[in-house]
Parts: sequence; C-alpha cells; structure tokens
Amino acid sequence: MNSHREKLALRRQALLLKTQAQRQLITLQYRELRQSLELVELAAIACRATGNAIRKRPLLGIVIAAAVTILKPARAFTLAKTALLGWQAWKKLAPVMQRARSTETASVKTPAE
Repeated sequence: MNSHREKLALRRQALLLKTQAQRQLITLQYRELRQSLELVELAAIACRATGNAIRKRPLLGIVIAAAVTILKPARAFTLAKTALLGWQAWKKLAPVMQRARSTETASVKTPAE
C-alpha cells in the first residue's frame, strides 16, 4: 500500500513540475508574440502615416516610388529596417541621455553672487 502512495506522490510531483514548465513556456511565448504584434502595429501605423502623407503630397509618393525602384525593394526594405532599429534605439536611449544631462546641469550650478 505504501509503494502505491509513493508512486502517486512521485507522479503528482512530476505532473506539478511539468505544469510549471508549461506555464513558463507559455509566458515566454506570450512575450514573444506580444513583441511581434507590437512590431506589426508599429508597421501599420507607419504605413497609415505614409499613406496620409502621400495623399496630402502626391509628389512625395512619386519620390518614394522612384527611390524604391532605384534602390530595389530588398535594399529599400533593409534601409527601412535599419531606420526602424535606429529609431527604437533612440527611443530607449533618449530618456537616459536626458537624465544624464539633467544631473550634469544640476551638479554644475553656478553659485549665487
């Protein structure tokens, strides 16, 4: 009888560990999916903004079409990807740089005369 209880206890422990691992995997997959969806949302916003800008300024559309034709679509995509990565890096670094500037200016205050 005890061996049966021990087997059940071990089985229960194994199942608990398995569910914990599955929960962690689902959490990681959710985070990856959320990041992908954020990128898709950002691309949709950029496309909408580009479309609106082209409607307001048709010459801009001609310039963009000419640039894609000249650069070839693969190069244009690479250029757009690089610009997006640069913009994301700037978005992350700008607050850090602003805090550094504000602490720098706070420490270099001139004494009152």
